[in-house]
Amino acid sequence: MNHLETTPKKENSLFHFFKVLHSYEAKQPFASVGIDAMKLLEHIALQHAAGQPMTVSQAMKLTSIASPSSIHKKIEKLRGADLIHHQFSTTNRRTKYLTPSAYAVSYTHLRAHETLMN
Repeated sequence: MNHLETTPKKENSLFHFFKVLHSYEAKQPFASVGIDAMKLLEHIALQHAAGQPMTVSQAMKLTSIASPSSIHKKIEKLRGADLIHHQFSTTNRRTKYLTPSAYAVSYTHLRAHETLMN
């Protein structure tokens, strides 16, 4: 079997994963933020899960997603959709850390859970 072929069970699991994922993403607030903002959210969630919350400055350097000015707009879109929050260090109020909201964390857990099931 080559790498492009799948077994019926794997195919059904894959379709189920995409069905669940797309139904979740079709709900608000995910539907309103766009694909690139969702990619940014994934980066923010990964950094947060690693115990190293991403700063706004670090996010602006993710030029594989969009330009710095577009990243800033996406951050504001994610904040407006209550998918991320700004947090400040107690020692440095100038640095803004981006953290996923509880709803965004539940979304990333769903994606991880569904992925691991396949």
